[in-house]
Amino acid sequence: MLLRRPRRGTLIVTTSDISLDILMNGALQDLATVPELAPVTIASADTGRLERVARREGVHAHALPVVRDPSILQDLHALVATLRLLIRVRPSLVIYGTPKAALLTALAATLTMTPVRVQILHGLRLETTRGLARRTLVLLERLVARISTVTIAVSPSLRARSRELGIPVRRMRVLGPGAFVGVDHQRHARLGADKIVRARRRIELNVDQSAPLIGFVGRLNADKGIVELVDAVARLRRRGANTELVLVGPDEGLRALPERTRALLAMRWVHRTGAVPDPAEYLASIDVLCLPSHREGLGTVLLEAMATGIPVVATRATGIVDVVTQERTGLLVEIGDVAGLASQLERALTDEPLRSALAAEASAMVARGFTQEAVRRRYRHFYVALQRAVRTRITRP
Repeated sequence: MLLRRPRRGTLIVTTSDISLDILMNGALQDLATVPELAPVTIASADTGRLERVARREGVHAHALPVVRDPSILQDLHALVATLRLLIRVRPSLVIYGTPKAALLTALAATLTMTPVRVQILHGLRLETTRGLARRTLVLLERLVARISTVTIAVSPSLRARSRELGIPVRRMRVLGPGAFVGVDHQRHARLGADKIVRARRRIELNVDQSAPLIGFVGRLNADKGIVELVDAVARLRRRGANTELVLVGPDEGLRALPERTRALLAMRWVHRTGAVPDPAEYLASIDVLCLPSHREGLGTVLLEAMATGIPVVATRATGIVDVVTQERTGLLVEIGDVAGLASQLERALTDEPLRSALAAEASAMVARGFTQEAVRRRYRHFYVALQRAVRTRITRP
């Protein structure tokens, strides 16, 4: 009988190649340089980016028939495809994130006895659900946590919230202060100081160079607090401010928003860019970043704005509270508080000493623990140490 090929390398699975493209830009190449983790293979649904990501990062890629919405037949098809991929690739380490990919890959990796199974918990989608949907998602999160070797939560408050919901946290870790992707602090700081970049992007948006500009970067849907954000800016304008708003990111549910919100989104003072490959220059064009999310894992865009020198206003949501400290690194309001949001946005726009103090403290915080280099180093070291520990446990007599 032929001996089975030894396990080797790392397989990383997400629901969509968009996550691989954005969240792991450069990080895949970084992991592939570590002998104990190489070769690196990526797998996800292919929206047209998968091969491009693979070429950019110098890794192997496989398309999987994963769909985001629940579908028994399609999910079974995706599970079988994932099982076949794991049997063919035989990785020693498999890493999975995003809800659907985490569930299917955790099951497949357990069935194929992959020795090291790591879940990246980017957030809890269930926080904004109710009833049967919420109970089902809690059960699925518990299952994935139990059959994974370890879960890495991207923020301390995400781990704490998991414990509150009854999700096992005994094998859940937070690396350093948190985060999954770090921030290129030097690049963002350079763009923030570049007046030409600021002017160019404002011309593109058709925004007056002196107009107060509030920015949002992320998926455009109700969970991100778009309803409250648009209402808050409308309140400021009714008070006489000439504030404008730019929304940078893909439409993932604007049609489901209230009619009033959709009407406000059509106003001339709202500017939408759609999905952009690199929002960094748009951050440099704004005066305040607002992230009024109902749920987050950490809020990487907050760190990017902080590195750019832009003050931030956000909600006291899971994940956000780990990087925004009231009156120190930003301004916070309760989730859904439109009046409070308008008030804090006004402060961030008009109180120059406060703006300067917030920007300085926030930038220093990012430099201390959230740089790209620091975050990638933490993950590299953790993966290598975890594999060694598991290998030692397996081979111990």
